[in-house]
Amino acid sequence: MRSCQRRLSRRLWWALLITGGGVWGLGAVRTLAYSFRCSFCFSVPGALAGVLFGALVAACAGRVLRRAGRDTDEALPGLLSLWLPLIDVLSVGAESWRSPALLAGSLAICILAFARLPRNAWVALSVIVPLVLYLPDVSPYVGRADTFEFQVVGPQLGIAHPSGYPLYTLISKAFSLLPIGSVAWRINLTSAVFASLASGLLYLAMPKRSCLLALLTAWTLAFSPTLWSRAIEAEVYALNALIVAIVLLTVTLWADGRLIARRAWPILGLAMGLALASHVTLGALGAIALGGLVTAKEKPPRSSWLLAVGLGALGLLLYAYIPLRWPAVTGGGQMSSAEFLRYVTNAGSGGALRPLAFLRDPGRWRVVGQLILDQIGWAGLLLATVGWGYLARRRLWMAVGTLVSFGAWVWFNLSFYVAEPDYSAFLIPAFVVLVFWMGWGVQEIASTLRRFGTTEMHGVKPVASGVWVVLVAGLVLARIWRTGPTLNTMAVGRSDELWARYVLSLPLADGAAILADSEKFPPLYYLQQVYGVRPDLELVTLFSESQYREALDRRLEAGQPVYLARYLPGMDEYGVRSMGPLVEVAPKALSGTQSAEGVRFGDDLALATSRLDADVYGRAMHHLLLTWLVEDAIEDDLELHLRLVDPGDGREILRLSEGRPVGGYTTTRAWQVGWAVDDYHALSWPEWVPVGEYRLELALSPRFEEIGLPVGGREGPWYTLGQVVLPVAGSETAADAFAEQGPVSLLERGLWMVAPQVPREAVAGTLVDLDLIWMCNDRHRSEHLEGTLVDLTWIREGEGGTANVPVSTVSLIANGENGVSVSCREPAGAQQGTEARRYTVQIPEEPGRYRLEVGAPSGQARCRWLETTQAACSIGTVIVTPATAGEAVFDGRIVLVTSSFDASGVTAGGPLEVALVWRSVQALTADYTVFVQAIGPDGKLYGQVDSWPAHGVRPTSGWAVGEEVPDTYSFYMTSERPGGEYHVIVGWYLLADMTRLPVVDVGGKAIGDFVELGTFTLP
Repeated sequence: MRSCQRRLSRRLWWALLITGGGVWGLGAVRTLAYSFRCSFCFSVPGALAGVLFGALVAACAGRVLRRAGRDTDEALPGLLSLWLPLIDVLSVGAESWRSPALLAGSLAICILAFARLPRNAWVALSVIVPLVLYLPDVSPYVGRADTFEFQVVGPQLGIAHPSGYPLYTLISKAFSLLPIGSVAWRINLTSAVFASLASGLLYLAMPKRSCLLALLTAWTLAFSPTLWSRAIEAEVYALNALIVAIVLLTVTLWADGRLIARRAWPILGLAMGLALASHVTLGALGAIALGGLVTAKEKPPRSSWLLAVGLGALGLLLYAYIPLRWPAVTGGGQMSSAEFLRYVTNAGSGGALRPLAFLRDPGRWRVVGQLILDQIGWAGLLLATVGWGYLARRRLWMAVGTLVSFGAWVWFNLSFYVAEPDYSAFLIPAFVVLVFWMGWGVQEIASTLRRFGTTEMHGVKPVASGVWVVLVAGLVLARIWRTGPTLNTMAVGRSDELWARYVLSLPLADGAAILADSEKFPPLYYLQQVYGVRPDLELVTLFSESQYREALDRRLEAGQPVYLARYLPGMDEYGVRSMGPLVEVAPKALSGTQSAEGVRFGDDLALATSRLDADVYGRAMHHLLLTWLVEDAIEDDLELHLRLVDPGDGREILRLSEGRPVGGYTTTRAWQVGWAVDDYHALSWPEWVPVGEYRLELALSPRFEEIGLPVGGREGPWYTLGQVVLPVAGSETAADAFAEQGPVSLLERGLWMVAPQVPREAVAGTLVDLDLIWMCNDRHRSEHLEGTLVDLTWIREGEGGTANVPVSTVSLIANGENGVSVSCREPAGAQQGTEARRYTVQIPEEPGRYRLEVGAPSGQARCRWLETTQAACSIGTVIVTPATAGEAVFDGRIVLVTSSFDASGVTAGGPLEVALVWRSVQALTADYTVFVQAIGPDGKLYGQVDSWPAHGVRPTSGWAVGEEVPDTYSFYMTSERPGGEYHVIVGWYLLADMTRLPVVDVGGKAIGDFVELGTFTLP
């Protein structure tokens, strides 16, 4: 009987191994098809080859494992893990990280299940693997906000914003001395190290009936979206996670009897002192330690108490760094005790803390709940709940203590009104506790399944425990493939730093002041303070428009040159001109020039000179400097328009509406006769513009009018500035882009379409831009693709059948009469070419739900992996809304669904209350700022609020397409205001360049840059 059972068990072992190998091979083929555009892998023969190859490799490995004596039931999790790629195989679409994560993760779990690792090796894995995944995303460039501050404060031993963060400052100073990488990279590295160590200590703190399950649970924390995003940039939050893990490990060892009380308490005392020196909210950790003190049978001796208090005080003594260092930072000033107390308690931010918000603002519960859910999903949340129950049965004091700490951090987030990304990061300590509970749930369920697995069922032991390991592994890998692609701080940091390097290379006046906003200031200050670039410049950042205006006037009166890197309205009363991306403010008239090109725009304005330079840092942009000569008073508020034109057939390739001159700081109506105004424009070329040489043309027109000013001596409103040669099209962004449904192969050989950017919603009858990315990997593609046509067709979806609505037939390959060339040129040494293209298509006239299909007349399109060839493929679904839907549309991206305001309390000294609901029409990659203003009867501003939506916690880059976002504002009017009718307006702008999103009509034409919500009257 036992011999028969062994044979059945062995057969099951071999069956799981070989079939698992086949599934893994199938997943590998799918990865090759989508990630590397392998045409053979996209077909059924390719899939069969992958299955056979995977099964063969698994069989060979099985023979080796049998000889090594590893063909036991303990290896079942490893065998079953090979089935993890089935998640990707059965998925309809492709995600850039999902296939690789499942392949690598399943193979790693298989190896770990078969390996017999020592205890220290598991600890090392819990630290090293997260660190390895963090490092590629650790940016070598300057960050923004607090990240930038720590990158400067640490190397200089400065003082950070309240509460000072002395522990992190001193540690970052040590990291800044590393002999590798830029200074910014070294400081960013601190967070990666802290988060990795937090993962390792949490692994040690959790029960380890299964080391593999404990490891997977620790990785759940390491790869949670919030911690991972803060583990790649300089901040205190990863350090906070590490300290929480230290406390959890200490109390766990104490509860297990592996650490006696007289040793546990000094450790907890020091940890609490360091916790408060890191972040004041970590004081909530005291609930965990106090619970153990009250319930512990073994009370620590008095000496341990005294040592714990002393070590805690030693940790708090780090705050002495602030008053001791204060004179060196402030130029000799001394910090009083009252100032010190206000500083370390962050008393200045008391207005952001609203203790009863959890009762008065129920919307906060939804925001916090979604943040918690995003970390570990519903499954992880259920496991954490089960784990807390098991913990309460075994160690009630620890369960209660961790619950109190968790509740304190949740209450703080419900009550503290700050913007992202700090808002979600404040919950990181709570996430550590949550994953700690999850670890208990995972281990206890595994123990139950293991006890169940000792019984015999038809002679074969059940594989329930192995399945459980695979399910937990799937939860962890899901964190990786969903979070990894969203981390892109390096691109932003590089852009900011290169912008600052360009600015500081300009011939700025000695001793000048640059008044910059919160995004432009960091890279300038970082390069100046850390690398000593232009130390003579005074860099200033302030908090309000009035403060900037006061600082501007004071410096101009003192005769100091002033440049603006922050938009300020009302600059018409000054003389302003461009100095590269900066704006120089001149209190006197701008002297004229006689070196005009003789090019007149209208009757009053001439283009004196123009200069077009390629970017010295290799960015896909050019720098354009125009000098305008005012020959007569200008009555119109003029805007600039630039476009790229194909010199061959005169087609317009790209239109750039640059708005008012000098970055919008001035209006042409304010220009005085004889002025010469320098006007700079940073021309960034989108990746969908084809490779080639183009004419750059310029036109001027009155604001919100299409008719351009006549150009003297030429037909039409366009004047040629020069030739622009664009580099090879495509980028890493394009090459790595994926749509939800994955790439679409339009032809059997060579041509792929990747990540079609189709709007989720559009207004009936309007024109919208359709972005397609084409990839070619056929060496003979030029002959094969010549003259191929691709059809775009709308298919209406709905009850009662579908109706075909043809849109257009567009030639996407060379030699098409109305087409655009897609050459897919190969970069040197590359096997694939990438080109992005933008096409304009018309939305159907009748509202409804439509599917946009693209196909080749040859009928050889392959839409998805393993599907048969078809004539057309769906690239997206668009909901076509009536022209009257919503109150306003901003640039075809954001819809103002509803709005209301209440001004009844303004006369009594109360705030103006505004309630808005937005809907996202397209995916937004940037974070736009909402402005709400009250404009008085004299046209002046008497009340304003600017913020990211939902009090800053819902930045637009995180909006899901089609999502509706409630957004409320409350602000006070100025005390001195005239009586009469006031207008409430709302709009959007991008802080980086202060450009507003235009309000468009049903035809997509810009009709303004704000929406009026209504009026109210004040006596």
